[in-house]
Amino acid sequence: MVLAASNVTLDFDEPIARGSLQIASNPNIGFDLPVFANSDQRILLHPLSVLSPLTSYTLTLSVTDLAGNVFSTTIGFTTAAVPDTQAPSLLTRTPGVNATNVPLNNLSVVATFSEPMNAASLVLTAIGSNIAFSDPVMSAGETIATWAMPTQGDGGLLLLSVFTSYTLSLSGADLAGNALPTATWSFTTQTVPDNTPPTLVTFRPAASSNNIPANTTFSFIFSEAMNVPSVESAMRLDGFTLPGAWSWAVGNRSAAFKPTANLVPQSHAVSLVNGAADTSGNLLAPFSSAFTSTAVIDTTAPVVAGTTPLANAQGVLIATSCSDRTPRAITMTFSEVMDRVSFEDALQVSVGGVTVAGVKSLSVNGFTGQFTPSAPLPNDVNVLVRVGGTGLPTATDLAGNLLSPFSFTFHTISLRTAIISVDLTKSGRALSAPSFGVNQVQVGVVAVGEFSASIQQRGFLGFLPASVLNTGSCLRTATFTIQQTGVNGTPFSGIPNLGAVFVEPVDTGDFDFTDYARTSYILPVQVSSSSPPGDRTVSVLNAARTIYSSIAPQNYRWRLQFSNVLSINPTIDFVTFAPNTASLSITHETP
Repeated sequence: MVLAASNVTLDFDEPIARGSLQIASNPNIGFDLPVFANSDQRILLHPLSVLSPLTSYTLTLSVTDLAGNVFSTTIGFTTAAVPDTQAPSLLTRTPGVNATNVPLNNLSVVATFSEPMNAASLVLTAIGSNIAFSDPVMSAGETIATWAMPTQGDGGLLLLSVFTSYTLSLSGADLAGNALPTATWSFTTQTVPDNTPPTLVTFRPAASSNNIPANTTFSFIFSEAMNVPSVESAMRLDGFTLPGAWSWAVGNRSAAFKPTANLVPQSHAVSLVNGAADTSGNLLAPFSSAFTSTAVIDTTAPVVAGTTPLANAQGVLIATSCSDRTPRAITMTFSEVMDRVSFEDALQVSVGGVTVAGVKSLSVNGFTGQFTPSAPLPNDVNVLVRVGGTGLPTATDLAGNLLSPFSFTFHTISLRTAIISVDLTKSGRALSAPSFGVNQVQVGVVAVGEFSASIQQRGFLGFLPASVLNTGSCLRTATFTIQQTGVNGTPFSGIPNLGAVFVEPVDTGDFDFTDYARTSYILPVQVSSSSPPGDRTVSVLNAARTIYSSIAPQNYRWRLQFSNVLSINPTIDFVTFAPNTASLSITHETP
């Protein structure tokens, strides 16, 4: 064998005339200009590129000596294989790097390499642990190594502990002896061992169903992620294994099996025999379901029969209610039972070209698909819903018939802000008792605290009807603002003191002395707890939602009062506010 990177050397018994060399090769070799040496009795030929490994070459050459005599000959040689000097690499590992909640049951360590490995050279260790791994089981042409997690002798309990971090180190070499760069990674076991067996939530075709097309697909939905090989090896049709293709989705909770051949028209039983398990090794109870197939081949493509929201709908609500911000689901109904895996793969919901995160599902009967966003959709945006189409897989029915790419759009409800101004004719103060020369109710003066040593005063603010709000509008935010203008005495700091100023809405009807003590059914909100003048702004969302769900919110006044009774100080303690500065700012959804 000749090295692929070798030069060709020709030695003669006498000097050769320069320029007389003629050479041809098969396969073709491009040579640089010949180099003459050893008094022109040696010719060195340097290939312009490395020769192909394990290839036979033939050189046909002719030279002339200094006397003009011609010499011709044919030379053959074969190149050697190129030595493997490339180090192998670790492509994947299970458990993964920094994996969390790793189950304890039936745990194996699996490593996939870039090339065949020398099994005897592979060494897996658990750093800082007493776990000792045995030799790996090799598969996939010696490119995958699997180590079973060792167990204790008493009862076969795993050596791993719950909610514990473990660090593994892996070294070895390929078949040519090139060393694998040592890989070190960590994972953390689950907090509590998973001892709950999985269940089969749904199987289609439904039990005891008739007239099932011969080209149907079997669909399984499990209660949790399953060990894929264990399920696939456990499935039987009429007691026998069946050739076909599996597909999995939803984190290996949903599976579909398409038999290679059409079913014979008769009664059938699909079963999962003992051995199917979840990812923690908990066994699924054996399952069997019977149905009857026909000779009919289903070639009818499914279609979308309806959607919620409707296509091109405007002002679509984004949550289940104003107070409960659970996202509203998007649904679509099909003309026939759909294949769950293909539907969920084909469904995409986007806003402005960005895919919306959420949960995809198919109803138990297989006719209704649903998408529930992880959070309520944004307000005032166009939402695009697609099932199949450019860049997406195609959804199918259980017989594999393709759903034509389908899409629709809708526009979510808008968000607006209303500034509701104060009504000065309905603003003022009310006293706890009549006082000489002063009416019990006064319009235009907003003061809170002590009016005298024995009489208190509370402020009231009325607001103009909110014509910008529709009846039943969903209020998202509401803030109350008013300017505190002055303080008399020490209402906030005296001992004892009046506490803090709170605001609450009361249904006053006409403004009179009874409103001083009228009951409020809404918890008050603190407005002020300090003396410096300036604006006071607080959220009053719950109160605003209550009164603006009323058919007559204009009957409400917002009452300002201290949290404590009279301070019994030598001075009269009170706070004044400027009623003309009061406002309500309400952000609300509107179609």
